[in-house]
Amino acid sequence: MISHPQQNPAVKQISLYAQAIGKELSDVEKASGLEPLHRMRIGSRRLRASLKVFKKLFPKSLLKNWQVVLRTLGRSLGKARELDTQIYFLNSSLFSTSDPELRYGKEKLTRILGKNRNTAQKEIGIILNKIKNNQDLFAPACFAENIQHLPLPSAAEIKKCLKKRIRAIYIFNKEIFDPYKIQELHQTRIAVKKLRYTIEVINDTYRKKFSRYISSAKAVQDLLGDIHELDVWLLMLPGICKADNKDKRLIRTCNFIAKKCFKQRKNKFRKFISLWKTQKKRKIWDSLLREAS
Repeated sequence: MISHPQQNPAVKQISLYAQAIGKELSDVEKASGLEPLHRMRIGSRRLRASLKVFKKLFPKSLLKNWQVVLRTLGRSLGKARELDTQIYFLNSSLFSTSDPELRYGKEKLTRILGKNRNTAQKEIGIILNKIKNNQDLFAPACFAENIQHLPLPSAAEIKKCLKKRIRAIYIFNKEIFDPYKIQELHQTRIAVKKLRYTIEVINDTYRKKFSRYISSAKAVQDLLGDIHELDVWLLMLPGICKADNKDKRLIRTCNFIAKKCFKQRKNKFRKFISLWKTQKKRKIWDSLLREAS
């Protein structure tokens, strides 16, 4: 039994995640570069994961309120991050060209994406205002004040939590070997992401040495994330061409980008399958469960 909430390692860790969000509020609100938004997004994911792991320590009504706000924030940040990545990707060396028609098309696509990014920023502003107007919601003291005097989850409960996350990544174990199963690959990416952040929370709170498992999950998440971003491009480009079907230079640019995306996706998918097989062969997640016991 923990005598004082401030001594609770779960409160300490959750408070650090909350502070990480708070530090980025001003810069994200002003759209000051890519990194503040990315750091806030990571912080919100860690906070959501920690509230899942330690849900029995907090009142259900307050927990639900935190989760709703974090889910809304996560979606808004996700939309903006996706557009930021697309704009960066479009202007990367992969698409460098001296062809004036393609340069024109890239500039027009950048303007289209920029307009969508401005809309996404307005959505972020709405949720950030809610957080700012209720600053106590994610204040470190709020977690300490509302924690229930219960022991931390036991090793058995932690193992059960990890098992649930590991089972989720294998739901589409057969389908993901098909490169055209876009939705199944996307859902697997989300499951791996949740596993990664759950491991991070357990690692940080219980002072476990789980770095290699975090790295393993992140490696899969990164490859599936790259595949997802390319899929978004490939699904988006036909719609852009259809909406502006008289602009031949734009259509040519979209076809140019699509070919590059197909090639990149094929390479990323091959790497993902190789990594997936290697991790299964090494039974890395079985090892994690043993060490978590």
